[in-house]
Amino acid sequence: MSQDLDELFGEGGASLKPGTRTIIVLLTVGLVLAVVGLLCSSVPGGLFVLLAWTRVEKEVDRVESGFLPEEFLPQLKMLRRIVWIAFALIFFVFLCQAFLLITGFYLQLWHTMIMLLLGTA
Repeated sequence: MSQDLDELFGEGGASLKPGTRTIIVLLTVGLVLAVVGLLCSSVPGGLFVLLAWTRVEKEVDRVESGFLPEEFLPQLKMLRRIVWIAFALIFFVFLCQAFLLITGFYLQLWHTMIMLLLGTA
């Protein structure tokens, strides 16, 4: 806890940096899970992208409030744009998944997979 207080008041010699690595990891995992999730559900990937969005907004707010140096603002704004593009991709994946569900693709896919596993195909 004392380390958090030192960071808050600028003591301890630690330079403040935004958590961009966490945002990038969340975003990457989310996009991969969403695309792979087309086989059953893309929702977990969407949740990871949503977490990345909340983190990037928090970091931008930290810069705008003066807690973090202004030098990080361009990098965070670029990351914010990338997260919004990822949101658009996730929305497209959700639409594709809804279409595949409506057309009965999943019923045929999983029926074929089960038959292959049972060796009766």
